[in-house]
Amino acid sequence: MSVSCLQLATGALYYTYSALEEELDRNKGNPAITALYFPQELHRAEALKKDVAYFYGEDWEDTIQCSEAAQAYVDRIHHLGRHKPELLVAHAYTRYMGDLSGGQVLKKVAQRALHLPSTGEGIQFYLFDNVTNAQQFKQLYRARLNTLELSDEAKKSIVEEANKAFQFNMNVSVQHQLECDFYITAAEIKCIQLKWWRQGQCSRKQGVRPASSVLVIKRKADRHIRKN
Repeated sequence: MSVSCLQLATGALYYTYSALEEELDRNKGNPAITALYFPQELHRAEALKKDVAYFYGEDWEDTIQCSEAAQAYVDRIHHLGRHKPELLVAHAYTRYMGDLSGGQVLKKVAQRALHLPSTGEGIQFYLFDNVTNAQQFKQLYRARLNTLELSDEAKKSIVEEANKAFQFNMNVSVQHQLECDFYITAAEIKCIQLKWWRQGQCSRKQGVRPASSVLVIKRKADRHIRKN
């Protein structure tokens, strides 16, 4: 893990949670949302603002960009908020329960590997100050989820949407691996996807290295992703 990798991940999380919590707030009167609406305990957008400000500086809003994969995730969340708000439950469950579980391990890894301050700068996202017992809270959340009065069709749709949520998160992670772990920039990824090198539209001036070197890195990245 590197600081640049954590920067990318934090930026993507900020966009994702801002969208999710905007839609949860908008639809909090929906019966499927009301039972699982815990803004004080779970909402992460404000904590993520502090983290991106730590990594990018106070002018972070002019610096960070939403990746293509994260934007697809954001678009899906907003679509559900407008048209099928009950399916937001799948995304809330996938994200928040994961954050209360594995996220706590990642917090410790990030602090040790990147020598982040012990006072919490850069890892506010992982701090759930209003959840005193994560295990008990997860049990409460799951119990409320299981008691939602939904049709069989709605339950099936939520399960299917949870699988989509998992895939969206995987797509974001894969793009970060390409951009960060293997040092391929967003501009270079676009060149790969659109085959712009063949059209002469990629150059060093745009921050793009020769196609040969980037494609070698991409093949290594692809092999790594398949193995993992």
